[in-house]
Amino acid sequence: MWPTIGVISVFFLLIVGLIISGSSGSDNSGCEVNPTEESATNLAGANTGSWADKNSAQYQAAKIIWETLTKKEGFSGAGAAGAIGNAIGESGLKVEIVNQYGYGGLFQWSTTRFTGAGFVKVGDKSTYTLENEIKTMQYELHHGWKKTKTSVGKATDVKSATLNWFYDYEGMRGHEDQYGTQRDSGAEWAYREFGGANIQANDSLLGNVTDVADFGEGTVAQDTEAVCSDLGDSDSEIVNKAKKLLGYFTYQQLHGVSYIGSIDNPNRDGVTDCSGFVWLVLAQAGYKVPDNMSWYTGSMESDAKKEHKYLKEISENEAQAGDIVIVNTGSGSGDNGHTAFLEENWHGNKTKIVQQSGPTGVGKVREGEYGSSFKSLLDDGGKPVFARPIKKGESK
Repeated sequence: MWPTIGVISVFFLLIVGLIISGSSGSDNSGCEVNPTEESATNLAGANTGSWADKNSAQYQAAKIIWETLTKKEGFSGAGAAGAIGNAIGESGLKVEIVNQYGYGGLFQWSTTRFTGAGFVKVGDKSTYTLENEIKTMQYELHHGWKKTKTSVGKATDVKSATLNWFYDYEGMRGHEDQYGTQRDSGAEWAYREFGGANIQANDSLLGNVTDVADFGEGTVAQDTEAVCSDLGDSDSEIVNKAKKLLGYFTYQQLHGVSYIGSIDNPNRDGVTDCSGFVWLVLAQAGYKVPDNMSWYTGSMESDAKKEHKYLKEISENEAQAGDIVIVNTGSGSGDNGHTAFLEENWHGNKTKIVQQSGPTGVGKVREGEYGSSFKSLLDDGGKPVFARPIKKGESK
């Protein structure tokens, strides 16, 4: 349908005690760990917080991240420090933290990323261990997040390494307002604590981006890599970017970049609709999209079935996380159509989706289930069309 939403965004601050009770984590949409008022006065020094206590689990997590990245992955001291700074900003270096959206662990991974790597079982807190999360990090550095090994692994400056991990591993480019203050200070602490000035990048290790064979997860790795080779590295990134916008916008059937601010820095209080939201996420993820949101669910379905300028129709058996579902009745304009991103592989009405939905003037970007979210259109005879977006430079 035509876009219409501009909304008051919801930004959740997770308040935790960093000194007395240890630090807590944020979602991977970048919400920084925030100290309680009692401990806030102690944050002037970068080495405050439970991670600075050598007897704490958080310190051990930092040490293991450091040793893994420098000794096994070839990261420079600056690069490893940047990663640890982000873990401090995301979770306070706590492996068990899970927020209300399901993002969890040291780097507040999405459920899609956990499932893709295969080491942490979503919903089973016993698998949220340091070992499994380090394996997840390594797996991703050898697969869809290889770029991080270059942009961060070879860094000589701690601050730039921290920012590039935020961009390339956390997927937060365009959300700099959620960078916070603890990433940089945490990275500087790690750099000093573990002797980062003495550690240079190891090009022979940084170039080794094959499977992480010693994890004993060959089947999971092969299955996930097959998905990546089919959809490209950005399929999981589509879901990540879509979920970063949860709580954004107010639903109105209005289209145009001017209604949301900009592609790179969208205004939480902007307005758009379901197809405008899909357009924005694809634009952020580097996919082909028409100029200035000039599509709606009817034209999206037509393109997926015929022209293939931006979308390709796929079967429901092929539909996976990051793909698009469209349901139309009649022309598909206005209230006669709806579209959303699949948040997981298709399995019928209970499949989780991310969508911008009504009612007008109230609805926001939110999660839901396919069956209930598309019910009125399905009851009117609408049929689902599944589509895969086309990357820039990819042939039709």
